[in-house]
Amino acid sequence: MATCTGDTKTLGPITLCTEAGARPWTPTVRQLRLMSRLVTSPVSIRIVHRRDVGRFWPASVPVSAGPYAFRAFTRRNRIVAFVDATETQASLAWLLLHELAHTLVNSDTALLRRFRSQPKPPGYPVSDDQHAAWPEEKFANDFADRCAASLGVSAGLDRHWWRARVARRDLL
Repeated sequence: MATCTGDTKTLGPITLCTEAGARPWTPTVRQLRLMSRLVTSPVSIRIVHRRDVGRFWPASVPVSAGPYAFRAFTRRNRIVAFVDATETQASLAWLLLHELAHTLVNSDTALLRRFRSQPKPPGYPVSDDQHAAWPEEKFANDFADRCAASLGVSAGLDRHWWRARVARRDLL
């Protein structure tokens, strides 16, 4: 991952890079401290404004899917989250919990075998329903929902919640 050009904070095993334009969505120090207690291995989180999505686009997602195909992605222990008016500070905190669940899967051989032995549904990168149907995504959503209250945010700020905001982003 490219060098952080924004603000960097490290709390326990989590290093957070907030790129320019993404500061209003940054988790609070309290939220980061609580997130850091959920992981034992180092995790790098980068928060990027959605206008810069092209610089961080994951190779596994077709570019034709468009900049609103997804909110974030995780590769091994690296999380990249995209923000704009379709997110709130609370929804980003929930989303980071969801992505932290993916890092937990990536660092646990048993979980990795359990979830990755099941193929992703055919429309996984572009269909919200297909994406949400994959067992690892269900696990990540459940993890985020169960931990959300400890961060002072609501449960249920998942892909379907976000998609409704994307649909009315001109009004936000």
